[in-house]
Amino acid sequence: MANRRWGCRRAATPPQRSWGRLAFEDLVDRSLAIQVLTVDVQLASLEDIVASKRFAARDKDREALPELEQLLADQPE
Repeated sequence: MANRRWGCRRAATPPQRSWGRLAFEDLVDRSLAIQVLTVDVQLASLEDIVASKRFAARDKDREALPELEQLLADQPE
């Protein structure tokens, strides 16, 4: 299996929660499956990674956001 760059569909928009945190089930439903060597790996969607960085609001997360948001903006529809 491959991530979006290699042909998977774009993940659904993360649900908005008033308290900002996503449930594990929401993340799994939108995760991307890839194979690394012989191991299947589930990756959080880029949208969910950005949402989690915004929610965490740590310095290192805020520093990563511009680059992640640009990657998100550069993704084909």
